[in-house]
Amino acid sequence: MELLKLQDRKNFDTKKSKIRVYLASPFWSPEANHALAQMEEVFMDNPNFEAFSPRLFGIGDGDTINDEKWDKIFQENVTRIQWADYVIVNTTGTKKDANGNLIGSDTGTIWETGASFAWNKKVVYYNPFLGDNKFNVMLAKSGHATCTTYEDLVEFAKNPEKQIKYNGKTQ
Repeated sequence: MELLKLQDRKNFDTKKSKIRVYLASPFWSPEANHALAQMEEVFMDNPNFEAFSPRLFGIGDGDTINDEKWDKIFQENVTRIQWADYVIVNTTGTKKDANGNLIGSDTGTIWETGASFAWNKKVVYYNPFLGDNKFNVMLAKSGHATCTTYEDLVEFAKNPEKQIKYNGKTQ
């Protein structure tokens, strides 16, 4: 499958006037949707950023999903990850365990994260529901920043070059 080339694209800016961010996230639970909405709020209308959220591009209400549609979504997302300076990753769990803790991860979001790291993108993790729970050591060590509150995310947006290392419990 041939990926779209940036110079062939007409629907997004290829000039380097703003910081480009790709918002990687599951949207399969109310909590994940809440965190993604916060990410969109911080980056979509911020004049310093040009942001892309797959939730706003991909599957529309009532769309028929077929291989052609999935290919288009996959190609667009890969192209946008390569285009981005930063990939902001929502690590909010997609289901709850017996104690009510959010667990599980979206494999598509994890794929986007690994590809981003391999392509030397600055990866920023966001999980406002993490609390005192353990964070995956591979994610903690690969992140340019880890934001565990909305306020952390807002502060990151003010100074994206500043690294915010995760210092909590890992697994």
